[in-house]
Amino acid sequence: MVRKQWLTPKVLGLVACLAMSSVAMAAGRPGSGGGNGSKPTFTSLCSAFDSNRDGALAKSEVPANVWNRLKAADTNKDNLVTQPEFVAAGGTP
Repeated sequence: MVRKQWLTPKVLGLVACLAMSSVAMAAGRPGSGGGNGSKPTFTSLCSAFDSNRDGALAKSEVPANVWNRLKAADTNKDNLVTQPEFVAAGGTP
């Protein structure tokens, strides 16, 4: 039996676009529709971007614009942001 692969580049692209738009709305960026000024939580970022579900956000898992905001929290410079690092940088779990 041949099993069709459903995780095609187009599907991954769509998922990434939806995830980025939901994070943008949660962040309340102008023009994003969020407008409430709240910052995304670590949990919401992991839901959107932690593709290997290891509980950390890797530089390779997030778009460059998101990593540019997260990299300040990467205190040990291992290209991973863990929940304790995120919270220590002033984020919400």
